Amino acid sequence: MSSAQAAQFAESWWVIDQYTDPSSGLSATIFQQQGTNGNPIGSKYLAIRGTEPSANDLTADGLLALGLPASLNPQFIALKEHLDLVWLADGGALYGETFSVAGHSLGGYLAAAVKQAYGSSVSDAYLYNAPGVFGPIGNLLSIFGLSGTPAANIWNIRGSDGISVIAGLGNSLGTKLEVLTESALDSHSILLLTDALAIQGLYAKLAPSLTQDQLNRLLDASGATSNRTLEDALDALRTTLLGPDIPPTATEDRQTLYANLQTLQDSAAYSNLIGGAGNDIFWRITA
Repeated sequence: MSSAQAAQFAESWWVIDQYTDPSSGLSATIFQQQGTNGNPIGSKYLAIRGTEPSANDLTADGLLALGLPASLNPQFIALKEHLDLVWLADGGALYGETFSVAGHSLGGYLAAAVKQAYGSSVSDAYLYNAPGVFGPIGNLLSIFGLSGTPAANIWNIRGSDGISVIAGLGNSLGTKLEVLTESALDSHSILLLTDALAIQGLYAKLAPSLTQDQLNRLLDASGATSNRTLEDALDALRTTLLGPDIPPTATEDRQTLYANLQTLQDSAAYSNLIGGAGNDIFWRITA
């Protein structure tokens, strides 16, 4: 996470509770947005950490790959137990509330399982580069004993460029959203999706009616080379709104990318156009 991201996150979100199970490697955190008065407001979000190169995480991944039942999957068992006995229990952080769940890779697998297991208590599940189902890694629904449960409001978000061995396994669960990402050897990395979504979010705020495919094509047209797609897309907005004399964003420098992004977002030239820019500004950028 860049310095600008960390600062913005600290100003915008509360950590309501966090749970790490040392035996299985599970790590899950409940977040809530911070209101103008500094207090938490609105819906809560359960975020489940993705795979890290530890023995516990690799064991959990291996059990998924073998297609073994939930009773043998340590991270799902630990998560469900903590949800039932602590977070969803009377007085718990999620008691009586509807919440969203999200995760990357193995965390996305677990997020989908939480959505399936707790039904209407979970409004949405966001899976980032998570493995598919019905493929060689196994059938998610049968693994967690949830066959036949609808997969509504599950958003399967995947990077478009490169070959992600994990996200490419099986068939997508829920609604698949392909996000244009820059080419990289580690195409499974959450950093690629995070950066792409941050830049696309800049454009989406100016024209909320744009579809995901339109956003992908708009950013693709901005990049002179495949490794500068995001930098050029950001700089196109910066030069249009802040003037042609601003220095370009350095290639593959995430600190500068997010610092420039934050400066643009904080500018009056940008904020005055949110929701009302229409297609005119994009015509100027791509002309």
